[in-house]
Amino acid sequence: MFLVLPRCLIFALLCLVLSSHTLYSQCSPSLYYRDNDGDGIGIKSPNSDDISRVITDFNDARTGNTTYSGDIAYGCSHPGSGWASSPGDCNDNDPNAQSTVTWFTDSDGEVML
Repeated sequence: MFLVLPRCLIFALLCLVLSSHTLYSQCSPSLYYRDNDGDGIGIKSPNSDDISRVITDFNDARTGNTTYSGDIAYGCSHPGSGWASSPGDCNDNDPNAQSTVTWFTDSDGEVML
């Protein structure tokens, strides 16, 4: 036996289901980093607590709006000037200071090329 629902009830249920499907579930959020000198490369060392905080705040709100903490932003769209999509600026106060060298710390703590 089939249950027959009035058209207005079907429409109301459909609206309820669609309203729970927010912009958050339709976007792919990204991290952005403060870019003080405007060279397209953000801060050198992002704070992991700030990264965790913006992602948590964004997910808790589920609005799709950009969230901010310290020098980090997280959202579905680029926050605008003063923000870069990649970190690692060797001197974020000088747009002409750029490093093409990759530095890393080896197993005993020495900084290497």
